[in-house]
Amino acid sequence: MEGNIGLHFYRGYYHDYFGPNKILERLKGKEKEQQEEAKKMNKKFTLYKDIMYNSNIKTDAKPVSLKTVYPGLYTGSGYTFGAGLQGEFQQGFLFDYTTGLPYIPGSSVKGAIRSTFPNGAGKLKTRVPDYQNEHTNYIWNMITAKEFLANELYYTPQLTSLSSKPEITVSQIELEIFEGRDITQEKEEKYYSIYKRDIFHDAYISETVSKGATKGKFLGLDYITPHGKNPLKNPTPLPFLKILPGVTINFQFQLHDGYYLTAEGKKELFKRILLDFGIGAKTNVGYGQFSE
Repeated sequence: MEGNIGLHFYRGYYHDYFGPNKILERLKGKEKEQQEEAKKMNKKFTLYKDIMYNSNIKTDAKPVSLKTVYPGLYTGSGYTFGAGLQGEFQQGFLFDYTTGLPYIPGSSVKGAIRSTFPNGAGKLKTRVPDYQNEHTNYIWNMITAKEFLANELYYTPQLTSLSSKPEITVSQIELEIFEGRDITQEKEEKYYSIYKRDIFHDAYISETVSKGATKGKFLGLDYITPHGKNPLKNPTPLPFLKILPGVTINFQFQLHDGYYLTAEGKKELFKRILLDFGIGAKTNVGYGQFSE
């Protein structure tokens, strides 16, 4: 299939219901028939294949290519969707406006990575010290691990100096990466120009599924099965769209050497964070996880 998938999802999908085909009018009051018709319409999204994002890859960015694992990746949960029809998609999905293809906004990538730092959600006074310490220790253990320090291209001499302390160092790295702070200026707040700050680009698919029944594809269906108040009730599956497992996502960063970490070191740190925590919605039930 060809065409703008985002346009198909948010416009064409309901054009079939309310447009000339008059599916809703024809099947009004026929719940079972509506369910069957929706299954056919939903399945169309799983037929798209071999669509690449080469035109969206930044040649001057530092890519991190990771592959989705089961059950896949879900992005766009905050987008409203649905008109109260039987069998329709129950949740929104995020598509690039121009290409119509799934993507992860750079702001979401930046937010997901920063959330692992001690002040990742902002300077919240309500955050307890233990919580901050856990995040500090996580980042500190990552950048002082033997595997990390074995590559001298990842860090500067300042990271391994005797004066380097976990709380101060991690906090300074966070300010430098996410706020563009010049941490060499101790007496006053100074910030880098936009041209010297680290940039988080949108993430796009670079390869579709390479083998198996879904070879060449990148979108699939999944279902929520709510039981409501009665745990013994046979639930009605509610469909939603997802990126299939086995799809390669290119995370793109435009990075600069910092006071403690080089551009290569930052990229390696970001990769480890994405592998450990994933990204997107429903990560608590396994979505949005990656492998190398």
